Amino acid sequence: MNKMPKKDLMSDLSTTTGMSQTQCDTVLSAFAELVAEKNLNEDTSVTLMGLGTFSPNHKAARAGRNPATGEALQIAAKTVIKFKAVASLVKKS
Repeated sequence: MNKMPKKDLMSDLSTTTGMSQTQCDTVLSAFAELVAEKNLNEDTSVTLMGLGTFSPNHKAARAGRNPATGEALQIAAKTVIKFKAVASLVKKS
């Protein structure tokens, strides 16, 4: 999996859009906040046509283990955001 640092994304967006990197960062941060608010607070999916769907994914509480000490611990239930890309963005092998 390739990970793109945020500064590289801001640079690419700035080059593509002609906006400053600061403006791109503001837009991306606002977008992330809106998706999180819809998914986590309102428990609804957000679909962007031509891109994909962001949806809440509820994870149940479970038992885990501290990797450093081996001690058993309880991991709390939580909701995370899952993204599913549209078929046109998925590379076919």
